Amino acid sequence: MKIIAIIGAKGNMGRRYGAILDYLNVKHVSFDVDDWMYARETAGITGVIIASSTGSHFENLDQYSAHKDIPILCEKPIVKDSDQLEKILSWGLKLTMVNQYEYMPNPSVGSTYYDYWNTGKDGLKWDCINIIGMAQEKPFINNKNPFWHCMLNGKKLSISDMDQAYIDMVKDWLENPTDNLEYIRSAHKRVWETWYEKGCYRDTSKDQQHETAREVQHDDQRKADDRMGDRSGPTISDVPKQRKSGSENKRVPSNTNKRSSST
Repeated sequence: MKIIAIIGAKGNMGRRYGAILDYLNVKHVSFDVDDWMYARETAGITGVIIASSTGSHFENLDQYSAHKDIPILCEKPIVKDSDQLEKILSWGLKLTMVNQYEYMPNPSVGSTYYDYWNTGKDGLKWDCINIIGMAQEKPFINNKNPFWHCMLNGKKLSISDMDQAYIDMVKDWLENPTDNLEYIRSAHKRVWETWYEKGCYRDTSKDQQHETAREVQHDDQRKADDRMGDRSGPTISDVPKQRKSGSENKRVPSNTNKRSSST
């Protein structure tokens, strides 16, 4: 009989995994973020789901470094520090990072983008670590749209796809507990090495044709101008005013000349 411990069970993701395990008729016990020691010592535990905040992952996983036979499903990202990640991977845990996108329709070719307003505490790039990790082309990532928009390698996804993917992922983990250590390393590395400064990948190819990408670039430029504090040069909004002022200056002497010649 499987008994799964959920660490961080009171949080949003912890409640999701509890609902999934109930749906799959799998017994589970719930622990708060600070109760990991009880989860480790509870008799009969056959697997652990870590759904706590990212900042507590290293400590939680450290407690299982001597229990390499217990499969662990850990929320993303594992950690945000490269040294900590390498230390975790050296422990030889049966560790799987949550990646529901692996269980979504994925033709593995084509464009990838994500745009949704709701960003988690870890930030947009870490929210999208699996999109970045699986994308075959440079993805466009943003958090401006009030509706959830996501395409992975040419396949447009929906919220219902996401819900089903979580269920399929947990079911597969329960039936075939293994690890995805190499994917964990490569996905984190992609975020560290290729994430650009402000909120999305910059691509000079067709991805910049997206309207949202253009909007973000314009917004970034305006913010950059504000940070520089240099408004001495003409802006787009200033140009019509300058032309109007210049044309008036030229007309005044011209009109004066006409009046004097007529009189």
